[in-house]
Amino acid sequence: MQVNLSGRTALVTGASRGIGRAIAMELSGNGVRVVIHYHKSAAQAEEVKTAIANAGGRAHLFQADLSVPREVEGLFQYVRETLPRLDILVNNAGMIRDQLVPAMSLNDWDKVMDLNLRGAFLATRLAVELMLPRHYGKPITPLPKAGWWPSRGPVPPNWRAKVFR
Repeated sequence: MQVNLSGRTALVTGASRGIGRAIAMELSGNGVRVVIHYHKSAAQAEEVKTAIANAGGRAHLFQADLSVPREVEGLFQYVRETLPRLDILVNNAGMIRDQLVPAMSLNDWDKVMDLNLRGAFLATRLAVELMLPRHYGKPITPLPKAGWWPSRGPVPPNWRAKVFR
């Protein structure tokens, strides 16, 4: 089934590499203007933006640490001020600290939770605030691979819940 996405606008978190990059490229190839979010990979994010531009697409870059609420708010302030609307949010940014439970520090656990859960929640909440007035929008949160396959370390329980039912 072919879906026409021309003229839509998307924010893809963690879009500088891996799956996020592939999602941003695919969306752009279907006529979507893309905001490429990155945390530390500025050079890779710039490469994605250049690749999108070379293919005739439109892209914007924004750096933010999504585990920090004020930086998530800054990202959405940029979206509000720069783009005509937000149609799609892809919550792709995430981290894994794959360690055995006894070896994982509480600090590492907090970092994972702050980015993977709190960051995704804050981004979704702010995206929905932009989408509701237009009665249109698609917030998408892909499940991490770790949620489908048992690993040796702790994965947040909500990611594994369906695997063990």
